[in-house]
Amino acid sequence: MLLRTRYLSLDPYVRGRMSDAKSYAAPMEIGDVIVGGTVSEVVESAADGFAPGDTVLSYGGWQEYSLESAGHLRLLDPAAAPVTTALGVLGMPGFTAYAGLLAIGKPQPGETVAVAAATGPVGSAVGQIAKIHGARAIGIAGGEQKVSRLRALGFDAALDRRAPDLAGRLAEAAPDGIDVYFENVGGPVWGTPYCPSSTSSRGYRCADWPPTTTRPRCPRAPIAAGSSWAPCWPRASPCAASSSSSSRPRCSRTSCRT
Repeated sequence: MLLRTRYLSLDPYVRGRMSDAKSYAAPMEIGDVIVGGTVSEVVESAADGFAPGDTVLSYGGWQEYSLESAGHLRLLDPAAAPVTTALGVLGMPGFTAYAGLLAIGKPQPGETVAVAAATGPVGSAVGQIAKIHGARAIGIAGGEQKVSRLRALGFDAALDRRAPDLAGRLAEAAPDGIDVYFENVGGPVWGTPYCPSSTSSRGYRCADWPPTTTRPRCPRAPIAAGSSWAPCWPRASPCAASSSSSSRPRCSRTSCRT
């Protein structure tokens, strides 16, 4: 089938595909079309169920036209929802938020959920799903404009990661601890939500962009993408040095201890 690209999803994972570092997906080679989900219009079709003029969800990448087989396409109904939602809340980002939060994080009513990169398509959905399920939602994002956006989306607290003392502000926003942390960014932001974590905290590492050496050095166990963990109190955490509590779990290489 010949398709014309109408909308293209510019996803963070593309950065990883442009590197030959070991990852969950093979890197692109020089000269390859850059990958990406697309909403496309059918121009020519020899496949049953698809006709010229139909709108489909495809994977045409960064190009104006693509040739794709019908088995990889999903027909979209513009009357059901804006077709662009197939690349957002009704597509891969929305499913990532839904499955990661509800199947792994499993927030309960009254618990506190924190999410990094909270204005992105995944993070913004995580916060709103948490609210629907009766949890408090804390969003972390970069810049006042994004913080204002989080407030408009109904987050209970919105924190600017660029402002001073993120750990202290996060502790104020979650005085009883964070129950579920949905990680999207890596780097220093990853370590900060450990600070006010409760002993029953659950975390979900969705992404880590870019790779960094500033993550907590002593997690309970190696953390694989898409896995859950019980956070220790990391020695490298921004708040560890200022903490005077002896009841918080400390890290050993394989387990948490108080």
